[in-house]
Parts: sequence; structure tokens; C-alpha cells
Amino acid sequence: MSSSKEMAKVGRFSKAAADLSSLSTLSRFGDFPEPPKTITTSSDEVILPEFERLKVVGRGSFGIAVLYRRLSDKSLVVLKQVKLSELSTDERAMAMNEVEVFSKLHHPNIISYLGSFLRGDLLLIEMEYAEGGTLAQVITSRAPTDRLPERQILTIVEQITSAVAYLHAQAILHRDLKTANVFLSRRGVAKIGDFGISKIMHTKVDTRTILGTPYYFSPEMCEGRDYDAKSDVWALGCILGEMCCLRKAFSASNLSQLVAKIMAGQYLPPPTGYSTCLRNLLKILLQVNPADRPAASEILQYWIPLVYRNLGPQRGFTYPRQLEEEAAAAMEQLKLKQYTEESTASLPEPLTERSVLYQLHSFGTGVSMKPLPLPATAKITRVATNGAHFVAVTADGAVYTWGDDAKGQLALGTSSGPSDGSVWKHYPTKVESLRAYTVVGASCGDQFTIFWTNTGVVLSCGDNSRGVLGHGDTLNRSKPYVIERLRGFKVIQVTCGIHHVVALTSTGTIFAWGYSRSGALGLGTAVTSISIPTPVSSVAEIETRVSAIFAGGNCTMALMDSGEVYAAGANVKNRLGFGKGASKVYRFRKITQIAKKVVDLSVAEDHSAFILEGGYVITLGDNVYGQRGLGHARCPPESPNLVTGIKSKFIVRVRCTASGTVVYSDDNVVSFWGTRFGVPTDNFTDSLATDTDFRQGSNTAAFTNFLVAVYKSELVLDPIDILALYSSPDQLSKGHYVKIGDIVPLHHSTLILVHTTNPLLSSTEPN
Repeated sequence: MSSSKEMAKVGRFSKAAADLSSLSTLSRFGDFPEPPKTITTSSDEVILPEFERLKVVGRGSFGIAVLYRRLSDKSLVVLKQVKLSELSTDERAMAMNEVEVFSKLHHPNIISYLGSFLRGDLLLIEMEYAEGGTLAQVITSRAPTDRLPERQILTIVEQITSAVAYLHAQAILHRDLKTANVFLSRRGVAKIGDFGISKIMHTKVDTRTILGTPYYFSPEMCEGRDYDAKSDVWALGCILGEMCCLRKAFSASNLSQLVAKIMAGQYLPPPTGYSTCLRNLLKILLQVNPADRPAASEILQYWIPLVYRNLGPQRGFTYPRQLEEEAAAAMEQLKLKQYTEESTASLPEPLTERSVLYQLHSFGTGVSMKPLPLPATAKITRVATNGAHFVAVTADGAVYTWGDDAKGQLALGTSSGPSDGSVWKHYPTKVESLRAYTVVGASCGDQFTIFWTNTGVVLSCGDNSRGVLGHGDTLNRSKPYVIERLRGFKVIQVTCGIHHVVALTSTGTIFAWGYSRSGALGLGTAVTSISIPTPVSSVAEIETRVSAIFAGGNCTMALMDSGEVYAAGANVKNRLGFGKGASKVYRFRKITQIAKKVVDLSVAEDHSAFILEGGYVITLGDNVYGQRGLGHARCPPESPNLVTGIKSKFIVRVRCTASGTVVYSDDNVVSFWGTRFGVPTDNFTDSLATDTDFRQGSNTAAFTNFLVAVYKSELVLDPIDILALYSSPDQLSKGHYVKIGDIVPLHHSTLILVHTTNPLLSSTEPN
């Protein structure tokens, strides 16, 4: 690019003056020394009887932010005060835009929106107070040589990236990410704020509008081109560079020089004390071409775990003298390694198994498979869902939840949410309230969750209107509480139906609680609702011991050590095998129609499936969707049928959905039969492009029409393979393998849990 053309591009930015100090910013708190608009004393001293005014915590071009104590509960909150009469039409629109965007967001790394109201012409936005100040204040308070530890930098970047990935998943651009808009809690948790100039990406706003703070402008913003979520990623890079250098990543004495540096990608390099992986992360975030920058979700899933993986347990900033000492120590280790290699055979590096949870979409001839953003090195041992909220448990006892949280079922300690109950967590969040326990399992019901630990302790949270939390009351709980009735018993498994729960102890005792008018509790006709775990006597009378339990909609099944199956509950479409004359069974009875030993089973609304010893699958119940695997969708036999289409496979797991059956075999092949739902690959793009109502906003009717128009059903009468995982001989020779750990079918997709010893790619290895 010639110098004249380059200057022409930056000319639009330099008309006001040649010095940066003359620039203003549209952020809540300005980065530049120019004083903000004067706010009158009357506006500053607005009288709010519900609050006690403490101090002004910030001033910006739109107004002031004041710290208050709410008198009703003594909590500290910040009220951003915006005098609408002093704003232009565009500025007033931006202020109202902040309220609109802010009210949609629910994420642990975003400042919480608590409400907004008007007092005269004064708009007040109530939000969470971050006691730790801003990241910009933390940086400026440090001496130039007092570098931030690399682990602290990485933690803050990870938290900011999680929030940005959530915003982008909501189709929202922040457009003013900077250290002054990153707030810190008392415990150092990073939370982004200031959504005054954020943009909902599917609205008709010109993305070429230049807003924000020039230090964090992306190259495409400098050129006046359309920009998207990758501009927020550029700003992330600027924040990372600023934390490393304790100075702006891009700085200059005037605006023209600043823009020229941004256009050339000439950022201030991090000091040599930081790791190569962190430098590579900064480099990829600050790529001049937006297409070369990763998405925020990719940073969260791949790049940040990669830096962590190469980070020592106590990694801080490495000072020059420390570098010399480390170099000397490394030389000694090298000499020792050479000596060892000459005298003994080298041993292979130990392999570590990790897990990836994929979401598989399979419809027609199209297949897509995308990983969920869970920790890249974690070993996931259990995945649970009711179709609306999700739980993943790792081998070290950590718990991650996402999805619907309207009743507190995600155990994140949040409230019941807005009046319409619409609270959705789009990304897995670690459940901090369970840190004191080593959780080994979880099960999900209708807006509630049950957890159990390695010592047999059982905890519950969520909706308790049916007494399903087991505490003897009907109070909802947004944090897990121990079920006291089960103390003293070592619970080894819990399974949830829609409104009932069943727990199995190490001695084979079954406890049941919750609600079922169809006998799913197995406690007899007299008990249809009970809010305290109660022993099931009908199982205790059985001579053989219970090895596993399974719950479906209004039914429960118990698999015995002998391979026999006992069941109680609603025998819809004869899914329990008791004959069409037995519509409800109130005490556990043996399913006599199954003569062979059962090793696994699953039950859905209208049908059930069983794996027999030897890897064969039989089914019971309805066949209107072809879910019995009979090769047709006509009226099925009352007795169990063998699914002949997969009899050549050795099936190890079966899962039933409302309209189909999914299995996987010992050679890592996933098969399906029945009716499935999805988007045909030949009209997916056109459907999205022509449905303007859906792209216009979050209107429920428009979204429903979109689903009806795009999602189709497909009848699969004979089992088909929808996924096959394979390890090459070369991979196996190195001990690198992939294997399926579980399958969790959803309405339009299937979650596939994959275990692997394949190492994560380093930043220098090709994909």
C-alpha cells in the first residue's frame, strides 16, 4: 500500500486534531484526559428513597456511575445515571440500546443487569458492583517492572473470552472492549460491562459506524469497512498485550500514526519473560486479516487450554536472571538426558486420556459434528440431560452445567430469573458450589438436578414444586443442598423421571420420592406423591440384588445382577411388557417376556429397548415412528422383537428417544432407526436466508415458524450408521486411540462423548 493511499484511509480520523488528547470516547469511563460532559449537581444528587448514596465511582460522556446501598437488603449496587435531556437523538438511542442489550445477558463474566427505571428525564441503570475496580486501574497501579504473572493474565483472558463467546452466540457485538470496561470482583473474577454501543448483529445497524476507543480499533474499523465479531477478538488481543506490557498494545503520539501501526499490525511485543505459547496467542489474536483470527469460542476451546498445558504450576513472569538460571538448569538436564539415552533405552511418554463432548447433527445425507466448549484436557465420566438443561461430570469430581436455568437447576446459585422464566446459559459453567465435594454422577428431571458424590452423599437443586428435591418441602433451590434423609446410606446411582427420583444404595436398597400417579415410585397405589426419600419394599422382597436403575416418563426399571428386569409405572403402549391389559403397575414386577440376560436398557415415552448378553438388541412398545426396528411403522407385536438390522454388531449401549432408538457398538459405530428431525442440507442455507422474521429478532412466533419451515422429519425404517470413529494403525502403535464413551440423544441431534489419548496439537503443529 502506498503512503498516499494509507494516509487517505486514516484521514477521516485525523480531522479534529493531530494529538490523541483531543479525542473523546463513547465508553462509560474515558481513557483520555479530556473531561467528560459536565453533569449538574442536581443530577448528581438525585434523591432515591430506596437507596443510600455512597460515592461516585465513574464519569463518562453519557453520565455518571454512583455506588449506592440498597436499603431493602443492604446490598451494594451501581446506578448509571444518564440525563436524557442533555443527549442528542443518537446518544439517547445508544443509552436505550445499552438497556436493551444489557437486559438480555446472563453470564458469570458479565456485569449483572439488575433493572432500569426513569426519574423525570433521568435514566437509571442498576447493575452489579465490582469491588475490585477495573482492569485498567490494576494495570496503571503497577510499577513498569512489576509484571503480572502469566497465570493471572491467562485466567483473566479466559474469563473475558468466555463472556465474549457468549455475546457472539447471542448475536451481539460489544464494540468497545478495553481494560477500562473489564471489571474485577473482590475475588478477582473478571466481568465485562458497558454495553452502550453494543450492537445486536441481526438488526439493521451499519457496522461501518466507528464507535469505541481508538487504541482498540481493529484494522477493518480503521478502513471504514464492515466489521463483525472478529473486531471484538482484535480488542481481546489488545487487552492481552496491555496486560503483558502494562502499556497499550498500540500507542502513538497522534491518531494518524496510531492507525498506521494498527493497519500494519505493529503491536508492542510482550517482554521475554512470558511463554512462547502466550506470545503465539497474542500474535493470532492481532492478525490484520480478520479471517485469520480465531472465533472467541475457538480461543476458549483450543488456544487457552494450549497455553495452560505448557504452563508450569507456579508460572509467573520470568525475569532475565531467572531465565539464565533456567537455561543453565536446562543444559544440565540435556546432558543428563543424552547420557541416559546412550546407556538405556528411552521410555515412551505416559499417555493421558481426555474427553471431548460433540454435538452430532445427522439428517438425510448431511452430517455435522462440533465439540462443546468444555475443558480440553478433562476426562468426562458422565453426561446428563432432560433435553433442556445439561450436566457434565469430570473424573476429578468437577461439574459443568449449561442450558435452561429458570428454576436454578444448573446449581449456579442464580435466582429464578425473569418473570417469564427465560434464563439460558449457552456455555458450560463450572459449578463452584460443589467444589467441596467429589461428584461422580448427576441426573436431570423436569427443571431439577440430582448430584451424588464418591462418598454417597446426594444433593439436589432446581424446581421443587413436586417435592423432587427430597427435602420434605416444596421450596425451590438454586444451589445444591444435601438430602438429609439419605445420610448414612452410600448412594451409588440416581435416576430421574419427569417428576420422580429413584436412588440406589451400595447394599441394593432403592429409595423413591417425587410425584407419579401411574406407579413410577413403586410404593403402591396409596402413595402418588412423597417429598422424602422412601425405601421401596417391593424391590427389597426380590431375592436377587439390584445392579442398576433406569427412569423414564412415569416409569422406573430395575436391572438385577441376574440380568432380570423389574418395572413399575405406566405401561404405555406395553413398553414395560406387562400386556396391554396392565396400563399401570404400582409395585415392581418382573418383565417375564424377556427370557435372556439383559446388560443395558433404555425407556422412552412409548417404547423401550434392551441389550441382551452377546450384544443383541430387542424392543418393546409402540412403533408408530418405526422405533422398534421392525423395518416398518405398522402395528408392532406385543412381545419383544430382535432388531435384526444390527445383529451382526456387538452393541454396548442403547438410548431411546420419543421417536427413535440410538445404539453404539464395540467398534465405535453409532446407529439409528426410527424418526429423526433435522435440516435438509439442500435447503438449509436458503431457509435461513429467506426467513427474515427470524433474522429480525427474538419473536417467539417467528422463531416457531422458522422451525416449522426448516426442520423436517425423516423416517428410517432399517438401522443406519450415522457415525464411525477410527484409529489408524500408526496411531494405535503410538497408543493413540479414540473410543465412544456415551451417547445422549436429543430431539434434533445427539451428544457423543469421545475418549481419546491423542495429544492436543501444539501451536506449531499443522491441523
